[in-house]
This record gives sequence, structure tokens and C-alpha cells, in this order.
Amino acid sequence: MLVLGTPEHRALAAAASDAVQRTAADLSDRSTISAEHLTMVINEVFRVPVPVALWDSEETVLQALATGIAAQFAALDDPAMTGQGVSWAELVGVTGGRVAQVLFGHLMTEIRRSAASGGPLGPLASRLDHDVTHLHLEEADRTGRRVEEKIEVVREMLALVVRSVSIDDGHTGPEPEYAATGKEGAVGWPLIELDDAFAVEALEVKRAIQFKGAPIGLPMLPLYVPREHDAVLAEVVKEAMAGRSALAVLVGGSSTGKTRACWQAIAPLRHSARWRLWHPISPSRPKAFLSALARIGPRTVVWLNEAQEYLGPAAGDQAEQVASGLRELLRDSRRKPVLVLATLWPLHWDNLIRRTDPDVHAQARELLTGRNIHVPDAFTGSALGAVSGAARQDPRLSLASKNARDGQITQYLAGVPDRWTAIR
Repeated sequence: MLVLGTPEHRALAAAASDAVQRTAADLSDRSTISAEHLTMVINEVFRVPVPVALWDSEETVLQALATGIAAQFAALDDPAMTGQGVSWAELVGVTGGRVAQVLFGHLMTEIRRSAASGGPLGPLASRLDHDVTHLHLEEADRTGRRVEEKIEVVREMLALVVRSVSIDDGHTGPEPEYAATGKEGAVGWPLIELDDAFAVEALEVKRAIQFKGAPIGLPMLPLYVPREHDAVLAEVVKEAMAGRSALAVLVGGSSTGKTRACWQAIAPLRHSARWRLWHPISPSRPKAFLSALARIGPRTVVWLNEAQEYLGPAAGDQAEQVASGLRELLRDSRRKPVLVLATLWPLHWDNLIRRTDPDVHAQARELLTGRNIHVPDAFTGSALGAVSGAARQDPRLSLASKNARDGQITQYLAGVPDRWTAIR
């Protein structure tokens, strides 16, 4: 059993993250959505565990892994998932079975890559290799041609494993430590150690509604249904992944899903041992930012939820210092890539980019202009249909789909306790 937080767990999480990204890149050419959007969909599918009975009867770990992944993605071929009468596979041009097949191959490749480099996945890689031998020899001997046909399916799923594992990920050696981090080291937490519970407790992602009779073991956060702004935000994250510093400001009303969208967007970074996340809040948000600005190193996500607390009147004289510090950080080639994610209500956005006399927000306006991504108040069209489909897998979405007014799904999910009590 893999224990959370152990080297084996972290290595497997990193292998899975790399496999997901490579799968999305391979399939995006045949799909109608971008690799970043496809990555988000794959990660979201994996948030819902498949019943153990679907794979527990398999004789080998290899077969169980293949069966489990295939079962995980079978829902993508179900027309009920989208609420539009057609399956997700038909909408984007890639079947769930194909996603499972390609992902399985890449996962095997990444596990073997980790083992070959002396990582902690050596025993798992050896076990999988043993299973391949077992399938080829013992089962074929015992059951003849029908098992040979079954093995051929496994061979097809393993076809990607024999591809070269020397794919360049843009990293050619140890990261040079940013010289100005000082004795205290770089700020923030390793992203590989963070999970949904941390997002709720420390990053201000809103906790979902609770209800009487909820199934045991529901994930901390409801299933995520992407909207148009998620694809735009994914492009900003892609910039950072390519080595360029970037800033995105999600602008929308209260409880429209801005902070959750930021958390989902960094999913491709969250299993990387090379990325960190920093949320400066103490003793005050602007003071925390300014006091540690020089210690922000490369591959840091700077998390500025409620950015008006850093850049607006509440920050006083420090507001423009924060804005100018962020501008300098984003253009500092020694510290790239840095990804700055911020959220604002429309009123605060308007105040910060408005030119006044005297011009009290000049630095903030220069920082923010052109970096905003609109987050709508409601789900509409295909996104609303996708909520209906996802509701089959998450009872909280089911309630929201039935009870939320005017497509305000995220507001319902973040509803205050007295509203929820009235509904019960």
C-alpha cells in the first residue's frame, strides 16, 4: 500500500501527472478542445473513484490497473454525462476508451522512467514487468487462443510503453537556486504536498454545502465542470509551464467560482516537486507580500485571492508598493517562471484600473490592464448541460442542478448554512 506523503506516493503522483499531460498532448490534435482543457477533464474524471468490484477480481496488478483506468473513463462515452443527448466523446472527438488506452501506456512509461532513474517506484515497475511475463506465459499456456486474443489487447495498450522515454520536458538538470532567497529559503509550500483540504483551509476555496444523509467518503470539493474562462486561464498556466512568467486576474461576483477555478487551473503543476505555492497573509496581506518579495524564486505560484486587499485602499500606502513589486517580479528573468493568480470583484477591478487625479493606482493599473478573465455569474448552454451530466456522480451537483436559480450553480454550492437549512 502506498502511504500519503511517502517518497513512493509522491513519485507515483508525479508519474501520473506527467502521464496525464502527455496523454492530453497526444490526443488534442484529434480533439476539438485544447490539451490544457483535456488535461482538466482527465484530472476531473480521476476525482471519482470507480467501484473496487470492477477491477478487484483481476489476477494481476497490471490487469487491475488497465481495467480500473478503462472503467474510470467509460463515463465519457455516456450521453447522460453532458445532458445534451450526446456523449462527451462525440462532442470532442475522442472516446473514453481511447483516452484510457493512451493514458495507460503513458503511465507505464512514466513508472518505468522513474524506476530507471533510481526512483522509489522500482518495486512497482518490477511487479508490472512480472505481470507482463505472467500474462504472456502462464495464461497463454493455460487457456489458449482466447487468452492470446486478450493478451493482444494488453499488448495494444502497452504499445506506447516501448516508445522512447527520452522525451525532453524542458528540464536539463538541477534547478539553480535563486541567489536572493537568503537564509530562510524560498517562500511557499511544495505544490506536490497540497490537496483539496489545503485549498479549503489555506487558500480560501469555498467549502461545499453539507447535507443530511450525504454518502460517506465524498471528496472535499464537488466535481468541477469547466467553463469558457477555464480554457482562457489554462493558456496562462501554459505560459508559465513553458518558462514565461504570467499573471491572470479572475474578475467576477461573489461565489462565482473564481478561487476554485484558480485551484483547478494549477492541477498540471500540483504533482511537480519543482513548483511551489505562496499565499501571503500575515501579519497583513500587503506586509506579508512585501517582506518576502525578494525570496520569491522560480516556479512559484503567487496566490492573491481577494487582490483588493493587496492593491486597493485597504492596503494604504503599501498598495502601490505591492503593485510595483509584482511588475518587477514578472519581468525579472532570474526568477522566471512565476505565475501570479489573483481574484477581484468587478467593483474592485473598476476602481483599480480607473485613472484618477491624483492617480493613486497608477502601478496597479499598469499591472492589471489586459490581464483580466471574466467569470460569469451563471452556468449557461453546454456548461449547464454538463452540470446535469456530472450530477450523476456527485449528489451536491445533483442538488444544485435541481435547486439553483438561473444557473447559479457555484453560489448554491457555497450557500450559507441558513439557506441550506431552509431547503432541507
